[in-house]
Amino acid sequence: PNLVYTFTRPGITTNALTVNYTIGGTASGTDYSGATPGSGKTITFAPGSSTAILTINPTADTTPEPNETVIVTLVAGTGYSIGTTTPVTGTLTNDDIPSITLAVSPVSVTEDGAPNLVYTFTRSDITTNPLTVNYAIGGTASGTDYSGATPGSGKTITFAPGSSTAILTINPTADTTPELDETVTVTLLASTGYSIGTTTPVIGTITNDDITGAIISATNGDQPEGNSGTKPFTFTIIRGNGSSDAAVRWAVTGGTTNPANATDFGGTLPSGTVTFGVGETSKTITVTVQGDTTREPDETFTVTLFYLSD
Repeated sequence: PNLVYTFTRPGITTNALTVNYTIGGTASGTDYSGATPGSGKTITFAPGSSTAILTINPTADTTPEPNETVIVTLVAGTGYSIGTTTPVTGTLTNDDIPSITLAVSPVSVTEDGAPNLVYTFTRSDITTNPLTVNYAIGGTASGTDYSGATPGSGKTITFAPGSSTAILTINPTADTTPELDETVTVTLLASTGYSIGTTTPVIGTITNDDITGAIISATNGDQPEGNSGTKPFTFTIIRGNGSSDAAVRWAVTGGTTNPANATDFGGTLPSGTVTFGVGETSKTITVTVQGDTTREPDETFTVTLFYLSD
């Protein structure tokens, strides 16, 4: 629908009658057609007609903006008196919603360093009212690796009235554990009142800064051996400094409870060496267990790192 301003004259309608008016308000001439803002406007009653119509047709756009007004005011002239002495206001209601974008800067910080990961949410155009935006946090970092938020979905951040940005600060937790670099991934989620401008996850990285030693962890350390063939158990070795070449020697021994022996590995307890190139911080090794049909308790084995040379 359009804004329809109806001018009405009572009584005698025999002759044509021209009436003066002005158009004001917050809407500009590009926001509608049918008239233009300003003074010196006229509208004419046709002979025999008691009404004259001014139609304001809003211009469609995709720009988020405040609601805008079109104000028509009668102005004195010859041959009539003014019955409506106050301005008449019509409103063009905005139907466009702001777009939300997301960025992180810096994109990488050390876990013990001063800079934090700062995620900046930005909304386009209109900032008059508060606005709450939904997001989720994922990545390889856990809730103990940083403060300022927690991993998961159902997170919200609110823009203050008048503000075009909202800030989420992720503060890495300092530790002394050599580990892989970890990521904090923030993803915008849909809701009412806005559209999503950044559709891909935004990733910040917490860089490990603990440079000594190496650690090992089991990727699939608890599984059945099988009745035949072999079963691979995988382990990840992580070193804390990727600035040079390095070598790590590892060996399998029996565990503390029902220790496995050489027979369980095909006759020999496995061992080996992995070599890290410059910049490499993670290597995967595979320990192969021999399947059998012997009834026996669950068995355990240990993979031990013997040295790291740089």
